[in-house]
Amino acid sequence: KTLTAAEATFAMVNYIFNFGLLSAPAVFVGSGPAAFALVGVAALSCTCTASLLGLTMEALGAQGRACASYGDIARAAGGPIWAVVMQVFCLAEMASYAVGNVLVLAHTV
Repeated sequence: KTLTAAEATFAMVNYIFNFGLLSAPAVFVGSGPAAFALVGVAALSCTCTASLLGLTMEALGAQGRACASYGDIARAAGGPIWAVVMQVFCLAEMASYAVGNVLVLAHTV
């Protein structure tokens, strides 16, 4: 069973925003009350990005195109070279989340 666009949006926001929440204590200590604005902007941008991804996947699904990854979306938008570039950036982003979270947690513990 595949997720609906609303379910996928919620899953993406939950996944992306939780990384930000893990570093929230350090952000609040370093930034003070301005951190509330930072968290609000992060939540808004994550929600907007996830919603746009959901709409894009729905549109590609309506055209009969299978859409399983960022690479598939990039291929539909810019061709095969752009799909490779997007896959590389996606993998680098995931690696940076992993390394960044370990560093933030090690620093705050």
